[in-house]
Amino acid sequence: MAWLPILEYRDFHDVPRLVLVQTEGRYLLLDCPFDTDLDDYPPAYDVYELDADPRRTVGADWRELPARGRRLGRVPVESIAFDSTRREAIDPGGLASLLR
Repeated sequence: MAWLPILEYRDFHDVPRLVLVQTEGRYLLLDCPFDTDLDDYPPAYDVYELDADPRRTVGADWRELPARGRRLGRVPVESIAFDSTRREAIDPGGLASLLR
C-alpha cells in the first residue's frame, strides 16, 4: 500500500501528535495529546474515523475532534513510520490492524 499523505498535523514533539490522513475515502485522526499526569506524551495514538474532512468545519483548535469520531483503537507511536521530514506522509502498515 502507498504512503498516506498527511493532510494536517498539530502539536509536533519528535513526531506529530495529532495527524489527519485519508485512506480509501476514510478520514483517520491519530491523536496523542500531552498527558499532564505523565508530564509527557503517551506512547500510543488513539485512532478515530471521522465522517467528513474536518478541515472545512474546524478552526485552529482541533482538541475536540476525537469526540466527533468513532474510535477504532490504539496503536503505538513507534509503529507509525513517517517520511523523512515526519510531516508529509505515513506508512499505513502501522494502522493495518485497525483498518480491516
